[in-house]
Amino acid sequence: MPTPRPRRRAAAPSAPPFRRVLLDTNLLLRPFQRTFRLLPALLPWAPLSSLGIPTSVQGELDRLVARGVPGAAAAAQLAGQFESVPSRAEGDRAMLELAERSGSVVATADRELRQRLHEAGVGVLFPRGSGHLEYLPPGRPGRLPLNGPPRSKRSKERRGGP
Repeated sequence: MPTPRPRRRAAAPSAPPFRRVLLDTNLLLRPFQRTFRLLPALLPWAPLSSLGIPTSVQGELDRLVARGVPGAAAAAQLAGQFESVPSRAEGDRAMLELAERSGSVVATADRELRQRLHEAGVGVLFPRGSGHLEYLPPGRPGRLPLNGPPRSKRSKERRGGP
């Protein structure tokens, strides 16, 4: 009778060594507007980097709370748990400038911002599923692997497409 093989353990998630991960407004709102477990998703990245909230994001959350946007108050309270990072600009431009200046990675659920950051050579963490952040390494302009590699005509023919 052959001896059973020992079961392999799942590998612990490995994260590139970032100095800081900047959290964007839409990612902070996501757990309160959709099913997404943000804190467990951030845990693999936290031991190797500090988690920061730009002051522009804090200001945006305050404005959303004042307008009564659902989940904004809870997101603002969550943001208060992280390090505050001074930013000069507002909105997406602030995230881009701060990430480039400090060598940080940005965690966002905004596809347009993800593309701009990637093309500018900034690494991006973005949500996949209900509790997982995927890393998109810094890219070169014109190279954006957001939807996988382009399919050849042959693979389209196999699927029955035009």
